Amino acid sequence: MLGSFKLNFILLYIICGYAVAYFGIYILKRNYLGRTWGAVLISVIGSFLGALLSSVFLSSSMSLFNIAAALLMGSLSLYVYGKASRYHHD
Repeated sequence: MLGSFKLNFILLYIICGYAVAYFGIYILKRNYLGRTWGAVLISVIGSFLGALLSSVFLSSSMSLFNIAAALLMGSLSLYVYGKASRYHHD
């Protein structure tokens, strides 16, 4: 079983993904394939990948640096997804 400490960080990475998607959709007024759900899914996956890569390559387990890496990777994945979904319409 996962401890409550690890579950809190998993929840934090999900919140980071939602925050990035909210920023991309409602603040920057971008259109993504799948609208809100597509952006949320891609940014949450990106935030988990960012946290995973920072913990594997930099050996920083559950720190403030992982949160910054999750936000950065979530933003990067949403940017790439936005460029790819520009040519497809719902």
